[in-house]
Amino acid sequence: MPYLKASDGTDLFFTDWPGDRPVVFVHAWGLNSCMWDYQIADLAGSGFRCITFDRRGHGRSDRPGVGYDLDTLADDLASVLETLDLSNVTLVAHSLGTCEAVRYLSRHGADRIDRLVLSGTLMPYLRKTADNPEGLDPSILDKGAELIKRDVGAFMDAYPGQYFDAEDSVSEELVNWTRRQIVETSMPILLATNGPFDLRNELPAIDTPTLILHGTDDISAPIDLTARRVAKILKNKRMVVFKGAGHGLYVSRSREYFAELSKFLDADISTLTNVDEEILI
Repeated sequence: MPYLKASDGTDLFFTDWPGDRPVVFVHAWGLNSCMWDYQIADLAGSGFRCITFDRRGHGRSDRPGVGYDLDTLADDLASVLETLDLSNVTLVAHSLGTCEAVRYLSRHGADRIDRLVLSGTLMPYLRKTADNPEGLDPSILDKGAELIKRDVGAFMDAYPGQYFDAEDSVSEELVNWTRRQIVETSMPILLATNGPFDLRNELPAIDTPTLILHGTDDISAPIDLTARRVAKILKNKRMVVFKGAGHGLYVSRSREYFAELSKFLDADISTLTNVDEEILI
């Protein structure tokens, strides 16, 4: 199986589907890179070089006892891009992965990145504080962390419908497959990467053309606390809102999701600057 080394020697599992234009995928909290299979099947067949990797401590990557802070996770993404010597990359990130992608850009710059996709984003900051009154009450987040610590299955059961759509056509086996990925991730690692992470000061500096994809019924990342706030900050962005979709829209709305990704990937880069729009599908 293919592995590459992070800067601290951690082995990161990756896949590299051949094609002409590189697209690097960053997966969600608790999951692994297989979550992207439902997009890669078509993208790889359309001539894109699709690259995925398992975050440290997840999937088939090493499970070191350290390195689950956002800086190190962003540096691991840098190791993927640098080891494979990628340029003109479209970076596609979901959930926690969006925080890693933005931290990567703030730490390493955008020289290798042409386009950015923020899917089910958890930014800019979910915790309510004196200077972030729009956030969630800390007791809600703390309760979630306590449930993870006690029983991660109980944590998932406590938020019914939080991942896929309330009325979606995703099979029971696919739901269970997604749940198994979380259960099989070490509990200390789930806690260490659970955030929330504060990216408010980093988002204004990003001018990479960006596509924001989000569901109206996303309980994990409520759209008015996350995607719409991010859209107000970013300079060059197009936001596509999926009516009725939950957090796992990359699967539950895979056809529409693929269509929006394809349009963004195929667009002339000059048409993606100075864009500010939101559409509902």
